[in-house]
Order: sequence, then structure tokens, then C-alpha cells
Amino acid sequence: MAYVRGWWDADPASLKPSPRVDLAKELSVLAGGAKQLADRAKFLAEEGDLRLSCHLIEFAALAEPDNKEIHGIRAEIYRIRRSQESSLMSKGIFAAAMRESENITD
Repeated sequence: MAYVRGWWDADPASLKPSPRVDLAKELSVLAGGAKQLADRAKFLAEEGDLRLSCHLIEFAALAEPDNKEIHGIRAEIYRIRRSQESSLMSKGIFAAAMRESENITD
């Protein structure tokens, strides 16, 4: 595998990709619904795989952006991720994601 530097990550699907919201909706269909994605994200977070958990919860929230239950799970995942982060910049980004979902659940 050649190392690529710059704007392209060497994944052919990343070159001229479909919109993330379309991908999220399709993955939601394949998973049996956005709630299924969110539940799996929650499970992965509880198991300690926060990186993968964040990918799945983002897809769930994109697929159903007004779903308060999904945003509750998203807020909790990012609360946990923030608490385990040492980088101040990362903490801020995770806190912003958490607050974004908390605003939807309120």
C-alpha cells in the first residue's frame, strides 16, 4: 500500500464520494434502522471501542437527525469520549458534539 499525503486517503470510495447523509441512510436501512446503529454504537462504547462507536452514532444521527433517543445516546458517547481524552482541542470538539445532541434532547 502506497502512502498518500494530502487530500486523498487512497480509498477509492473516498474519491468523489456520495454525501455522508446518503451513506448514513443506506447503512441505517442495512442495519435495520438508525436505532440499531445507535444501540450498536452504545454497546461498542461500553466495550471501550469509542472510535468505532463514534462513527456509528454519527451515521445514526445523520440518518434520523430529529430522533431524541439517538441524540441521547450520542451525547452520552461523546461525554465518555471527552472524559477519556487528554488533548484539549479534542475535548472541545467532543464537548461540542455532546452539547449539540443535548440541545436536541431538551
